[in-house]
Amino acid sequence: MIDSIQYLYYCMYAINFIGLLGSILSFAVFSRKAFRKNSIGVYCKFLAIFDQFTIFNLIFGLTSDLTSIPLMNKYDPICKFVFFISVAISGIPGWILVIFSSDQLIKVSMTKRFAFTKKTWFQYSIVAIFVIFHCVLYSDVVRESDVRNVTIGGQHEL
Repeated sequence: MIDSIQYLYYCMYAINFIGLLGSILSFAVFSRKAFRKNSIGVYCKFLAIFDQFTIFNLIFGLTSDLTSIPLMNKYDPICKFVFFISVAISGIPGWILVIFSSDQLIKVSMTKRFAFTKKTWFQYSIVAIFVIFHCVLYSDVVRESDVRNVTIGGQHEL
């Protein structure tokens, strides 16, 4: 019989699987020829990619909890990588939505002055700048974090 905690984990797996499936379908839809030249397609493809990073991070954490294999507590590089992804990459989808909204505002209000924003090279480079900025901003997470033994309430834990 499944207890309530395991049931909760299975529900969370189902939600993550649905999110992953939706993200893959979204990427496939926005990769079609009709969206290829449009900024909506470019930004939504990036949104789907970075949402997948977040979902994979959640699945990794759930699997570690469910199987009682403390991968992040035993191996310092895995701990740093997972924490870096969760901190640095998880915020990028929000910025992609801000970029997309700004792009739509420019298209509506100042079409001729900022015509270069319609180019796909500009859209790719803007997203790349934000990704690099986030990775550099949170690069100290990798250098400063490590696995340590901690004693909480008289119990020795990793």
